[in-house]
Amino acid sequence: MNVLVIMGGPRKRANTETALNAFLKGVEEGTDFTYRVVDVCKIKVNPCIGCLQCASSGSCIYRDDMKTLYRDFEWANAIIVASPLYFNSVTAQLKAVIDRCEVYFSRKFALNKPIRDHKIPGVFICVGGVDQPDEEFVGATKVIDLFFKGISAETSRVEIVAGTDKVSVMDSPETQARLRSAGESFSSRLKGV
Repeated sequence: MNVLVIMGGPRKRANTETALNAFLKGVEEGTDFTYRVVDVCKIKVNPCIGCLQCASSGSCIYRDDMKTLYRDFEWANAIIVASPLYFNSVTAQLKAVIDRCEVYFSRKFALNKPIRDHKIPGVFICVGGVDQPDEEFVGATKVIDLFFKGISAETSRVEIVAGTDKVSVMDSPETQARLRSAGESFSSRLKGV
């Protein structure tokens, strides 16, 4: 089982990374898998300029670190994405990666050449300081749903971690335990893939 893990948070050893690590501990306990972690804040990704080259050729004009990440998307049997909540969306670094996946939308919908012939399971972990998860996290979850659609994945789990302005993930054993349990549940789903 190949699992691609995308870390979208720029702050090291902070809430998002702690939440992701708790979730991964649960996944690791239940399934033997190989995973690659991509920290999007450490790679060079040019923003999409909407040139539509990918709609005619199926490839992007840029030759940057997305070249490796495109191979990772095709290698993956499952995907886990983690991001802090920034203005009701994901981080700019993660959004740049998502926008460059227009290549997959073009291949799928314009060229009828999807990345794969089946959907892979996807998880989104979103961490924010606000206390209203039903209202404030909607934008981020919609962005990820469309991203997953483009790469032929399906949102099988969304983990919202709200209220971190009051209690950090590092200081909340309950939150870490919940995420670990969620990871174990996701691991059970991976066994059937």
